[in-house]
Amino acid sequence: MRFILQFTSSHIPTSRFVRSIRSLEAAAKVIRRHAGDQRDRRAEHVLHQIKSAATLEEAEAAGNAFRGWAEAEGLLLVPPEDGMRA
Repeated sequence: MRFILQFTSSHIPTSRFVRSIRSLEAAAKVIRRHAGDQRDRRAEHVLHQIKSAATLEEAEAAGNAFRGWAEAEGLLLVPPEDGMRA
């Protein structure tokens, strides 16, 4: 699993930074930081999927759910090698 996300800094309005997400733990951190205390139903559902993933299939499903959430939030940048999958 590898996702490239783009964030806008709240401290510097025109500043953007990019972060590569390589684990479900890192994905959960992104959701918590991005959504803060105002998590919607979808963010909570993805966090639940990440926390409860016990098999490879469940981990893959959680990774796909995270990708969908990040894309819906406008955070996902598609790496060049993944350009055909997006």
